[in-house]
Amino acid sequence: MAQAMNMILYNIIIVMIIAATGFFVIRRAFRGRYEKRDRYLQEEMEANTARRRDVEEEFYYKPEVSRLPFQHNADGEIEKKQNEVKSMAERKMILFPQKMTNLELKRSYGLANLEIITGYEENYNRYIKALVDWADVLYEHNKKDAVKILEISVEMNSEFRKSYIGLADYYAEHRDAERLNYLLDKVAENFADEGIRRQLTQYIMDRKEGL
Repeated sequence: MAQAMNMILYNIIIVMIIAATGFFVIRRAFRGRYEKRDRYLQEEMEANTARRRDVEEEFYYKPEVSRLPFQHNADGEIEKKQNEVKSMAERKMILFPQKMTNLELKRSYGLANLEIITGYEENYNRYIKALVDWADVLYEHNKKDAVKILEISVEMNSEFRKSYIGLADYYAEHRDAERLNYLLDKVAENFADEGIRRQLTQYIMDRKEGL
């Protein structure tokens, strides 16, 4: 009887220890979560009250349109895509050396500038998209010019898959392993999404194996 009671008491103590340990673990987790939330709210408040400041001139991107193979006698869809590129090239664009979060932008340039800056950053991506779309319709008519446009888009750190697929096909066709390796490096550098990065890497590797 005494042995059974001791066993019950022992089990009760074990359960209490486990419960107490679990309580402190949960308490610490919630405390950490609240502290993280409080830090975020504090940083947001400081960023939202930061003084407005103009973006440094060096971060404004000016497209080198003289490098682009515009066709003076183009018509139809090619002419339309060329005009879209020309139109986008006239808009203000911003390219920071590293991507900045909205919090970082507000802290650096003020809340009042956030919408303007993000709009200029979006113009940069839209310009790349216009280049890729132009190259896409040009590829069957003038492959060399299309490749030149795609190469410029990759230099600009394009995040559009068509930039890399078209070039991979062209480099494989011309047995250019060095440029295929360059594409692999740019894919690793430019795509944060693991799924897209893996797909493009495999596509380029498949083209290399055929050399």
